[in-house]
Amino acid sequence: MINQTDLEFKLEYYKHLATSLMNDRDRWLVECARLDKRNAKLERELASFQAKASPIKSPRAREIDKNLRFICRQMPDETSSLFESVIYALEGKVNSISILEMDSIERNQLVLSLKKLISYYILRGRDSSQDLELKDDIEEYCKKLEDEEFVGGPSELKILSQHYEAEFFVVQLTKHGIFPWYPIKQGKPSRRVYLFYDCRDGNKKYGVIVGNNRLNANPEDDVVSFVAGDKNVEKAVLKILKGL
Repeated sequence: MINQTDLEFKLEYYKHLATSLMNDRDRWLVECARLDKRNAKLERELASFQAKASPIKSPRAREIDKNLRFICRQMPDETSSLFESVIYALEGKVNSISILEMDSIERNQLVLSLKKLISYYILRGRDSSQDLELKDDIEEYCKKLEDEEFVGGPSELKILSQHYEAEFFVVQLTKHGIFPWYPIKQGKPSRRVYLFYDCRDGNKKYGVIVGNNRLNANPEDDVVSFVAGDKNVEKAVLKILKGL
């Protein structure tokens, strides 16, 4: 039989529980407001980044032709070379200037904008943390992502594949040979960008494998996007890399 003491104890317990739930609710509301504010900022930065891009910001995929030679286009910086490679291949010129021609301040601003684009996709839930295989929580990951020393890799390329609707075929260069990665993609993109990841002699640097049929190999004439799954292009790219 329940006595008065038991009832008083249960009443105090439920009061404490109700107070705790209200506190959790308040913390949750504050956190939601903070994330909404950050997302709004990211959306503004994304709109600004896209507005700066050339009207023809996504080169159309090209099929291979007999005169096309493949070369490795090096990026200026080591730590941000993955992001610079994506900008070079899929953004084209920004304000009529290639990323290869920009100074370090301009390059860093573009790279940071691209990193914030990735944060935007994650925070808006367009890519699950399970797909990313994050070792940190999402907030912690986004902070690390925006650090200048953050190099990036397959997880970031997967999100960028979704944004640009292009797959990335990465070939790793080592002292012991070349090792192609599986195409990194989201969905079924129709075009492919070839990247190399040079790990020789202590280097860890990304770059773009481009086609160019000019004798002077002027970057203005680079072909950077190819039909996804074109085995002729794939064979030609691997052949040139094996000879490095």
